[in-house]
Amino acid sequence: MRINKPELYDAIIIGSGPAGLSAGIHLAQYGLKTVAIEKLSEPGGLARKIELVENYPGFPEGISGIDLTKRMVDQASRYDLDIRTDEEVINLSMEKEKKIIETIKSTYLASLIIFATGSGMQGLGIKNETWFGGGIFYCNECCSDFLYGKHIVVIGSSPEAIEEAVNLKKFTAQITVVDHAEPITFTEGDKEKLRENNISLIDDHFVEKIEGEPGHKFLTLKKQSKDKSIKIEADCVFIAAPLKSIVHVARKAGLKTHRRGCIIVDEYGQTNIEGVFAAGACTSVLKDIIPPCIGDGAKVAAGVRIYYLTKSDQ
Repeated sequence: MRINKPELYDAIIIGSGPAGLSAGIHLAQYGLKTVAIEKLSEPGGLARKIELVENYPGFPEGISGIDLTKRMVDQASRYDLDIRTDEEVINLSMEKEKKIIETIKSTYLASLIIFATGSGMQGLGIKNETWFGGGIFYCNECCSDFLYGKHIVVIGSSPEAIEEAVNLKKFTAQITVVDHAEPITFTEGDKEKLRENNISLIDDHFVEKIEGEPGHKFLTLKKQSKDKSIKIEADCVFIAAPLKSIVHVARKAGLKTHRRGCIIVDEYGQTNIEGVFAAGACTSVLKDIIPPCIGDGAKVAAGVRIYYLTKSDQ
């Protein structure tokens, strides 16, 4: 149940992966009352899934992603960083001096926001995948006018893909889902739900590239276990990427992104909206490894501190 009275902070970090934790440690150390909001049930983001991190300085034998993020969480706790898990952001209001963030549980107010949402901002990384155009879509609310009566191919292998495919049935009868993961992640229950809704499934394949013009797309699929490829046609393509919802929430609130969804920032990590910053993999496809994300989080925290001190003096 959402808390009615907004909670007030100096800074709010959306995401608690390496970039978010790094930023949070530094902001809390600077004395700013800071909260990190995490959609997942544990802090650490996708870094927790890495079996062995071999390129992090100071650990010559390597360290597991779980152990590394646990150390970062423990360090953040020393400086009283507030970490909230199981809180998906559903709405943002960033035009005023006090920014408002609504999650499924609470409402938060802060002068400063840092997006540290990781590579979930970037789609699936398929060749020729583009954001918001070209017959490729990410949000059925944003593109309903284009979907009626079309053959839609839904790409994804998460619960979101099943949900999106079923939701798209209100627009068209012809939907094909391509399981774009290795290993396959759809359960028998997932597959049964697709069958119940008369939705076709191509599993054990991944999408190598997308070609064609808007309204007439060609997808090259490769079988996970073989080198052979097949081509399928579609009127349009729907990308069901995990965590993608934050892209649409952010864009709706006025945040500018590159076409793959990465947030545009300046040298201080500030976005096009005053008081709103971003760090880590959500700002660049080149930062999708742990050390650059941690460094970026520290850099952006320094930029936030300078901004905060400047505003306080005014």
